[in-house]
Amino acid sequence: MKRLLICVLAMISLVGCVHYDEELWLHRDGSGRAKLRLIHRSQS
Repeated sequence: MKRLLICVLAMISLVGCVHYDEELWLHRDGSGRAKLRLIHRSQS
């Protein structure tokens, strides 16, 4: 429970500072690819 609280507080503090983008391509044969992008911008 303590770990969950720490994670929630960390997410609240990062609101507006982090941009997350995800793309997923799947083919009929079950193969595919994924593209993840995480950008953090400091307010300083």
